[in-house]
Amino acid sequence: MVTSIIALFMAAQWTQPPANSPTFEGDSRVPFSFYKVPSDVVGFKDCPEGFQLTYDGSLNNGFGELSFAVGSPLKPVNQRVKELAKGWLPIPRYRVERDGITYTFMFFGYPIGGDPRENLICNVWVAATNTRRSTLHAVVEAQYHERGGQGRAEMPCTPWYRDRFMDVGQYNAKGISTASDGMAWRNGHLVFCYNASAAKELPDAAGTRFEWTIDAGETKWALLKVPYVPISSSRKSDISKVAQTEMVAELVKTNRFWEDLRSKTTKIDLPDPKVVDTLYSSLAYLLMARDIGEDGKTYIQKVNEFQYDDFYPRDTAYIARTYDMMNLPDVAKQTVDYYLVRNEQGKVEGLKRLHPDDWGQSLWAMGSHFRMTRDREFAKMVYSGIPGHVKGYQEGIASDPLRMFPATIAYDNELINGHYTGHNFWCILGLNEAENLARELGHRDEAAEYAALKQSHRDRLLAILKKLTDVTGGYIPPGLDDPKAGFDWENATGGVYPFGVLPPQHPWVTSTVRTVREYKWREGISTWGPNGWALKQSILQGKPTHSGSIHHYQTFNVDEVLLARGEQREVIEDLYSILAHTSSTNAGFEMSMDPWGDRDPQGNYSPHGWFAARYIEMVRNILVREEGETLHLASALAPDWVKPGKSVSIKNAPTYFGKVSYTYNAGKSGATVTLDNKWAVRPAKLILHTPFFAKVESAYADGKPIVANPSGIDIPVASKKVLIRWKVSEWPRLSYEAAVRSWIQKNHKPAPGENRDFLFPHPTRPKLEGVGRVFVDKATVRIVNTSPQGKVVYTLDGTEPAVGSPVYKSPIEIDKDTVIKAMLVWPDGRMSEPMVAAIKKTDYREPILVKALKPGLLCESWLGKFENLPDFSSKPDSTVHAETIDLAKLEPRADFFALRLTGYIEIPRDGVYSFTTGSDDGSCLWIGGGPVVHNDGLHAYQEVVGDIALRKGIYPISIAFFNTDGARYLRVFWEGPGLAKTSIPGSALFSQ
Repeated sequence: MVTSIIALFMAAQWTQPPANSPTFEGDSRVPFSFYKVPSDVVGFKDCPEGFQLTYDGSLNNGFGELSFAVGSPLKPVNQRVKELAKGWLPIPRYRVERDGITYTFMFFGYPIGGDPRENLICNVWVAATNTRRSTLHAVVEAQYHERGGQGRAEMPCTPWYRDRFMDVGQYNAKGISTASDGMAWRNGHLVFCYNASAAKELPDAAGTRFEWTIDAGETKWALLKVPYVPISSSRKSDISKVAQTEMVAELVKTNRFWEDLRSKTTKIDLPDPKVVDTLYSSLAYLLMARDIGEDGKTYIQKVNEFQYDDFYPRDTAYIARTYDMMNLPDVAKQTVDYYLVRNEQGKVEGLKRLHPDDWGQSLWAMGSHFRMTRDREFAKMVYSGIPGHVKGYQEGIASDPLRMFPATIAYDNELINGHYTGHNFWCILGLNEAENLARELGHRDEAAEYAALKQSHRDRLLAILKKLTDVTGGYIPPGLDDPKAGFDWENATGGVYPFGVLPPQHPWVTSTVRTVREYKWREGISTWGPNGWALKQSILQGKPTHSGSIHHYQTFNVDEVLLARGEQREVIEDLYSILAHTSSTNAGFEMSMDPWGDRDPQGNYSPHGWFAARYIEMVRNILVREEGETLHLASALAPDWVKPGKSVSIKNAPTYFGKVSYTYNAGKSGATVTLDNKWAVRPAKLILHTPFFAKVESAYADGKPIVANPSGIDIPVASKKVLIRWKVSEWPRLSYEAAVRSWIQKNHKPAPGENRDFLFPHPTRPKLEGVGRVFVDKATVRIVNTSPQGKVVYTLDGTEPAVGSPVYKSPIEIDKDTVIKAMLVWPDGRMSEPMVAAIKKTDYREPILVKALKPGLLCESWLGKFENLPDFSSKPDSTVHAETIDLAKLEPRADFFALRLTGYIEIPRDGVYSFTTGSDDGSCLWIGGGPVVHNDGLHAYQEVVGDIALRKGIYPISIAFFNTDGARYLRVFWEGPGLAKTSIPGSALFSQ
């Protein structure tokens, strides 16, 4: 009999799509889900493995998959959009409509007996509901078979867990698939159970079919139980346990477990369901990604159960801190214990070293847990491993020529061969935690030693950064050897959070976060690709650029800094842009999707644990945030959270100072904040923030007036009630729904010239028209404002434009070398990054007289492995005639080679011409004996442009190219008077 709890979960109200949003890919009745190929997990806390619920609705356990078909005739289920029960519970469900029948599928995971070491069972409920007024026929088919292709993770199983239940050799041997008496078998292993009374077995298959005649408004049920590890027929006790489990009772237990766990965590209430649901579902995703060991005592935090089914110290440092933030100290302690290296007697003698960047991260994991819990026994236990850990650091520093954390290969994240800025930030933070532990435990001499090491390392790092930032205008690059090298990662924090290397308002921090956010943001979130300063230089040089794939959780590296800087609007905009890139089940991703691309993560499956941790951390820090000895409350407030009658609440939130609880109740003309904090150690300052769009008029703490500072109200630490009066002239339209509507519009129907780097309105750099990078005699410059509002201010002498600079009103005439900088200023005071263009006055290059030309160019090739273009001084290995610049016809049959095309080009009329080489790897172009395009070096396909003034006539031309393995491309374009950008035709190329 189906009980009321089943009806509650299966038929409960589904989340509605954003109000007034356009239909998204065919169905406006379902909630928004960013991914075209999403992935969901069905698991349970600490179970070694978890099922993958595929993008189209199948259940994958790595050994095979259970797929579904419905209707008559049968059609495979293919449902991209899923939803979680109650908005956050790890109980996904989806619906399929066929001929008047609504088929609802619900999945939940619960291990046998609630023991995570036992076989995880995915319980599948399928409801077939007749939505019409006449009797209808309904069919549901379930079949277990080989794992499919697209969107399926390989999911290797933990060996000890696998071997408890299955005979691997027998399962992998050729065998038969059958189903009978409520059990489906494959190669002598139970793969799922079903309610046999309503089913018909499929012939020669591990499958079954349910068929019903259903009256109007009636519902019929199919019930299936799928063990994660197929169970050998010889393990009769395990088979009996699966067969005898009662699914209604298991659902009750599952619901109670997750609800009880949530009741023990930090309680966060916001008038914003998507923000809160994503927070608590993220916590569940982290707990499902944590594995118990065979001994029942070891806990291994992994990133997910799919392609990142492993322990990563850097990820786990954040995840463990997340558990402490969410008031789960015991879970955090179990998690950080895996970092510890013990001797045979069980004494801690060191910390694990697995990756080049984990030295400071492991110390931060220990130190942050101690700061949160003040657990001295824990501190004593781990401290015995710290001196040896620090000694390893000292040895590495002493052997490095820069006296920095040693250089490493391009292994991940920043992708640098050399010294990583982020590694050195981590060193400083790790030494800080070592110092704090030593001081708290009374080891004064060691505390002083660690403090001195920290200060010395910081001084050396800042000296190196000073030289680099003098070149970059303040931007802190990913690496310490070459400012253009590498991808933005922890350098994008400016050393602010969590490192504390620089204060939030430091000029280097300002330049870094502005550069990264301005040049690396696409679709409103960060990208992973060439660093922000390198992209900026390419743009200033007129080179087409590609920012890389969108990267979900890299966005937080910048937004945590913006939060510390008090840039509330940008934090809230990015928060909702981040949420607009989650699935309908609140799952975040890592990367592998091009901006405005196909939204297929290509095996980089969600839910991603590092995203989950960084998201929880961000929301918690928005509400309560430590900064040194200061505690900040409500550092960023979204407009919808503080509209009259709304409230923001956080209760029992652990901090470095104790438990924090407050409620921010908004009224018509301000807010009342009630506080109930339980201090273990009082912060030096307690700062309460107000909305960025509100003008604060007065404030009172416990009835006494206090200074109403717009950047944050310094309230007495013992305050119990704060009354704030403010005025709001306009409520910004910032919300999850607005972000989704913007994403849909900009993805499907972008307006001409619209800024698609951000989802919310953003002041965009002006554009230049009417001139290239060179001119002859005089040039007319037109500055174009692509925004519907604001004014453009500019300078012509290379200085930075400001609000008081000349306002652009009409085209500008120039007759000398000029550096134009222009900036958009909006009425609300926001300003764009400056547009910069260096325009040079030049003379025409003169043609030459040459006779007896024939069509085409001479192509010479050299075999060899190059990292840059050679000097071509040696004898070529081959020489051919090239009718056109077509690499497919010219390249030698080798992976490693260089070639040079030489001859003449005919210019049809006087004017300034733009030439472009697009290549993978390097290329260069010369005309008239002088360089025009420099696109050398090892790189993926990129285009570089060069301008030159030419008179009508014949000029020598030389084009050089090299390839080192992998893809190979060479394209050469021209553009000029009367010529749109196009490949240089063979009719314009000659040789003698």
